[in-house]
Amino acid sequence: MKSMGYQSVAKQYGTPLFVYHGDKVRDNYRAIRGAFPYPDIRILYAAMANYQPFIFEIIDEMVGDVHVSSVKALEYVMERGFKPERLSFTSTGTEDVDLERLCKEGVQVNFESLEDIEDYGKAAKKFGKGGLVNGIRVYTGDLDVPNGVTNSNKNSNIGVYPEDIQEAKSIAKAFGLRLGGVHGYLASNISDPKYFKTFADYLTEIALGFEDLEYVNFGSGFGLKLDLEEVGKYYSKKVGDLSENFGRNLRLEIEPGRRLVGNAGILLTRVTKVKPLRDGRKCVSVNVGFGEFARPYIYGPEERGHHDIVAVCLESAKSKSSCDVRAATVLQSDVLGWQRMLPQVKRGDILGIMDAGAYAMASGFPDPPPPNTKHVLI
Repeated sequence: MKSMGYQSVAKQYGTPLFVYHGDKVRDNYRAIRGAFPYPDIRILYAAMANYQPFIFEIIDEMVGDVHVSSVKALEYVMERGFKPERLSFTSTGTEDVDLERLCKEGVQVNFESLEDIEDYGKAAKKFGKGGLVNGIRVYTGDLDVPNGVTNSNKNSNIGVYPEDIQEAKSIAKAFGLRLGGVHGYLASNISDPKYFKTFADYLTEIALGFEDLEYVNFGSGFGLKLDLEEVGKYYSKKVGDLSENFGRNLRLEIEPGRRLVGNAGILLTRVTKVKPLRDGRKCVSVNVGFGEFARPYIYGPEERGHHDIVAVCLESAKSKSSCDVRAATVLQSDVLGWQRMLPQVKRGDILGIMDAGAYAMASGFPDPPPPNTKHVLI
């Protein structure tokens, strides 16, 4: 959509306004699928990235499945028409009543602790669901990740320690459960393939010890700039080698979230004031902040939370100056961008925060239902 199109849609719906390009989500899905030559791959959209109903309609259209991390999300996604067999659940500290619900519904679960297995096992006996194939989320805190990533495994205590896997199997056996999956996760926003390769070596080595293995789930964490084909080929080879070792075809699972929807969204916001600063720069205040889009606030507007900012009505302007873009709130640190080069914007002009299609509080992060901020699909 050209800049005047954004102007028009902002005028029609008002701001703040999230605008999504449905075709971009479809293209991203095809690109992800094409990056993995392994034939039996299950793409599970990480629902917490964005809970807008039309995103799930596109995922359904592309024949994708969904990953959820809470029972609240489970209910929301099932209301969107997804059956339990198209869902996967991984979380931490899950209550026994929620594990019972997951068991009753027949949703694939990746257990994060030994206690998870025991609680689920009790529910499985109650409902006669011991035949379902579930997995174990493995601890990855000893693996390296690059500096500057988000949701890092460092200092994390999530996952079953490798030395406890044998006990996990014993508990599962005592309850008649089938442990047929291995799941892992490193961090979000990784752009260097080497970390994913080391992670794949680690996870598939552990998977060799699961005699009933049916799938390996590598999670996601794919940065928008990652060469996904290099990672896809490596993951595919590792699962292919496992399949050959077990003498049967195994399933490769991934859980992309931001990689699917991040660059498909732009957040339109209106300039409320432009104030000259002592050093010659300008402070541009806008009617959006961390309450709608928290990434710049949480991760730093010039660090992990960097998002390009454009003046959608003045993209061709040659004269630009340095501007600080901040939320029109009392919070001094609610900044969207420091020293951004923008044309001579004025009150009422529309700015666009790019790559805003994922992990916005206004799109439901971390749990649905979304607040009342406006969203539109084009």
